[in-house]
Amino acid sequence: MTEDEAVRGLPTCPATYLIRDGAPVCTTCGAAVGGADADQIRHSTWHTALAALFATANAHRPAV
Repeated sequence: MTEDEAVRGLPTCPATYLIRDGAPVCTTCGAAVGGADADQIRHSTWHTALAALFATANAHRPAV
C-alpha cells in the first residue's frame, strides 16, 4: 500500500459539504457544520490535522 492509498483510506480528507435541511453537512464525517465560511474552514482544518496526526503515528509504528 502506498502512502497515497493509505491517506485515501482515512475518513479525514478532503472535507466537502452539502446542504441538508438548510445546514452544511460534511460529506466525509457527517457532522453538521455552522453556516459561516469560517466554520467550514475550521472543520476542514480539523480533518487535515487529523490526517497529519494519523500519518505521523503510522510513520512511528513498528513494521510487522
